[in-house]
Amino acid sequence: MRKGILAVVSVFLVSFGVLTIYAAIDRGFTILSVVSILILALLSIGILGALWQQPPDD
Repeated sequence: MRKGILAVVSVFLVSFGVLTIYAAIDRGFTILSVVSILILALLSIGILGALWQQPPDD
């Protein structure tokens, strides 16, 4: 289950990253490009970090 979610989230984040880079190339590198990259980095660190951690033993 975790691997499936990890795969879906990875595809989601990579696709938004590619779209962000495409927009930066097409329209120029603006402050919105920087904000988008920062948001993607925060999402990547949070989501992927949480999914790579082992669940706690109860």
